[in-house]
Amino acid sequence: MYGMNGTLAQHFTFESVENEKGQKSIDDGIYKIKSAKDTSKVLGAANGKKENSAQIVVCNDTDANCQKFDIKYLDNGYYSIKLVHSGRSLDIPGASLDMEVGIQQYDSNGTDAQKWIIKDLGNNKYSFISKCNNLYADLCGGNTEVGTRLQTYKGNGTLAQQFILEKTSKRAIDEGTYQIETKIKSNMVLDISGGGMSNSANLQIWSKDDVNQQKFRISYLKDGYYKIEALHSNKVLTLDSNERNVVQYDWNESVSQQWSIIEVENNKYSIVSRKNGLYLDVDGANSANGTNVGVYESNGTDAQIFSINIPTKKQLKGIDVSNHQGNIDWNTVKNSGIDFAILRCGYGENLPEQDDSRFVRNMNECERLGIDYGVYLYSYALNEAGAISEANHVLRLIRGHRVPLGVWFDMEDADGYKERKGMPSDAMLVNICKTFCDTIKANGYDVGIYASYYWMVTSLNDSKLDAYDKWVAQWSSRCSYTKPYKMWQYTSTGSVNGIKGNVDMNYLYR
Repeated sequence: MYGMNGTLAQHFTFESVENEKGQKSIDDGIYKIKSAKDTSKVLGAANGKKENSAQIVVCNDTDANCQKFDIKYLDNGYYSIKLVHSGRSLDIPGASLDMEVGIQQYDSNGTDAQKWIIKDLGNNKYSFISKCNNLYADLCGGNTEVGTRLQTYKGNGTLAQQFILEKTSKRAIDEGTYQIETKIKSNMVLDISGGGMSNSANLQIWSKDDVNQQKFRISYLKDGYYKIEALHSNKVLTLDSNERNVVQYDWNESVSQQWSIIEVENNKYSIVSRKNGLYLDVDGANSANGTNVGVYESNGTDAQIFSINIPTKKQLKGIDVSNHQGNIDWNTVKNSGIDFAILRCGYGENLPEQDDSRFVRNMNECERLGIDYGVYLYSYALNEAGAISEANHVLRLIRGHRVPLGVWFDMEDADGYKERKGMPSDAMLVNICKTFCDTIKANGYDVGIYASYYWMVTSLNDSKLDAYDKWVAQWSSRCSYTKPYKMWQYTSTGSVNGIKGNVDMNYLYR
């Protein structure tokens, strides 16, 4: 503010700005929103989150519900746009008028911050314009890399503000690990009889417990069909030769192993065989432990209706050990309240002299006593070829074993070896991890990456590694890592009966 002086510093021009006028441009429905710049990329909720304020970002197209939008015409040229997986609306935080504000999902509230013009640009390309600020939905920096956020920006006609709408349908459920509970009686779930590992082990119901024979990894195939895989055995639900009973069997891609999942009530489903169109059915609608589960003609009874639930997460306490812990008394360890162990199998390339001298004994003892275990290998790889050799090192040592907690790639430089060899670039470190993990995964084992918190948020902070489990080392009262992680190593100076000296302690989240 200043006293009037007649200078140009106090002269302004007013320019009329016309707000965009919307009209009905598409039919109501479920859509994928693809980038016009890279049609292999779609918009979705970051990390599939359902919570308020989850950012909308660029994703690889996995056909998941967190990448699908329920779009409905309101009136006066505006649409509501809701994430299918969460039911929350595409939203401008605080109805901000600023540019470069990240667009989020939020509880529907009917405000202008959640109303959008969908502008038809021709050739099946569209732009999204917010009613509250007349700004466009825009890919930050014009990038299409996974994780790039969707933001507000003034209209500029670039491909960063152009999207292709592909009409689709929502999946009955997203891929993931679930317990499948019969409607007949709560807490009675599908179960592989006796926790059997062999082909043809029978499907039954049993009281719900935190055991892997009652957990199933459900994966989408195509054309509306799913694979349902027992977590403990990696075998899939299959019609037997009589096509009336259901067992587990090695995956062979036959229609006897493919199932459609149909929502019949709110969050309740029927599971139907692709082979013969019969419904998964609890024999006689009986609720007793051990009741057989087969298939039967559709009858609408509770015997054919199931809840498909994410298992409750459980925090388990465990250790990771190597030959440095010497000869461990595993009987005492088991009785000391330890739930699991991660065992070093070796270090570096596939050389027998680099095997951990205590590994075979430690693995045999865990199997004898029924202690869940995983294995890890300390990496010295400097390139992708070294990573393949290290993966083969692990595979040689675990061949014929199930390894329930999977294989872990220890990516650090505790002894300075990588530094002395001219530390690989961050991009190479990421490629080393990806090469190792892909090789292990291709051989049928779960796989993840171990590193310090610092390495996780610096050298290994790349979306290429988001597909793999993380085991974070942060010796503290809490883990600060913000991406999903499966294990947290919280101290290196733990004490456990049956082990002489210090031992690393961990929490596993199931």
